[in-house]
Amino acid sequence: MAKKATYEELEQRVKELENEVCEHKQTKEALRESEEQFGAVAGFTYDWEYWVGPDGHHRSTEDGIA
Repeated sequence: MAKKATYEELEQRVKELENEVCEHKQTKEALRESEEQFGAVAGFTYDWEYWVGPDGHHRSTEDGIA
């Protein structure tokens, strides 16, 4: 049978989860800002553009019509 966690262990785990949630929110906001900047650049393109991410996968194709 598994040992029951102490109050201190549970309290520590709650803090860890709160930190993870905070990090997730910060990452999500950074991604939103990045997508916004990407969209602004792509939206003012006058020709076709093919965007590839750092991982080599296709990200977007823009026709340059704003």
